[in-house]
Amino acid sequence: MKLAYIREALHQHHADALVVINHEHSGQPDTAYIAGFTGSESILVITKNAQILCIDGRYTTRAKMESPDYEVRMVVRGKAYHGLVALFKELGVDSLLLDPHITKYSSVLTINEIHPALRIISAPGMLQGLRQIKSGPEVQKLQEAADIACRAFDQLVKEIQVGKTEKWVAARLEYLMKDMGADKYSFDTIVASGTNGAFPHYSPSAKELVSGELITIDWGCYLDGYASDMTRTVALGQISDRLRDIYETVKGSQQAGLDRASAHVTGSGLDMVCRNYIDSKGYGQYFVHGTGHGLGMDVHEQPYVNSNNEELLPVNSVVSIEPGIYIEGVGGVRIEDCVVIKEDGCINLNNGVTKELMVL
Repeated sequence: MKLAYIREALHQHHADALVVINHEHSGQPDTAYIAGFTGSESILVITKNAQILCIDGRYTTRAKMESPDYEVRMVVRGKAYHGLVALFKELGVDSLLLDPHITKYSSVLTINEIHPALRIISAPGMLQGLRQIKSGPEVQKLQEAADIACRAFDQLVKEIQVGKTEKWVAARLEYLMKDMGADKYSFDTIVASGTNGAFPHYSPSAKELVSGELITIDWGCYLDGYASDMTRTVALGQISDRLRDIYETVKGSQQAGLDRASAHVTGSGLDMVCRNYIDSKGYGQYFVHGTGHGLGMDVHEQPYVNSNNEELLPVNSVVSIEPGIYIEGVGGVRIEDCVVIKEDGCINLNNGVTKELMVL
């Protein structure tokens, strides 16, 4: 299916070959998704009749083991592009299809310097498009990564207390995920307490936790190449009626999104469902980002749940639903689940953690 998709793209773009340049993981996870190769440096070449993985001597054994359906070619480190151009001439490649979202402009310039006659064709987002629809095994991996994140959080909330710092909470949660089997965390964990919650993307500080405030925690982990991503906001001690009202508004908005999510709604339509709910409660100006994004081998990938996506959400795509309210000088709330889009609904990967307000 993957190679058929790529070869159809070659036909549509009138190109002779697709090239995926992977340097220090700049071409991952697409190289791993297409060919299975997980090394940090490689060049993938796919034509109508050939599929070739170019690597240097560091990866000979790994390439043969991970990519048995590919012809493995050796290239000299530091002269890979010269070897690539020689391969193009051998294969009769005169036009090249690239996804500029992952291929560096400097790589294009270097190839063109060596082979000025080569025609470069750009296909933005093509490789993320290939990864949008998840197979059963992929969904299972996403669920397992989500389960680790849920279990780690359940343990974390037993340990949060007044006087702990935001940095401690983040570090502890990241440790718990790895201790429970995660390969690594998906991104730097966000822990925003009190008025810091007004920052949607916030780096944990040495601020100590104080009773009577909300704490927004956004976290996730990787397992076998697939990511989890979720957000919960908890209360440390009793909070004000205003903070509770903000929390319940976000919770209601997020539930409205979960109830509407299916293959019969566009990304912009689902965004509007959550946005309209928050607006109806008088907080519309404080919802300052899109409702969600795709999840898979990348934490942020297609399809997107925002006002720009007029496409229907594909069956078996995975998206986040994460509305939020952020008020300067007051604080903020975000609640996030990732769901598998189905024909008439969705499957929530993050059901392992309640969204009723936790008072710690």
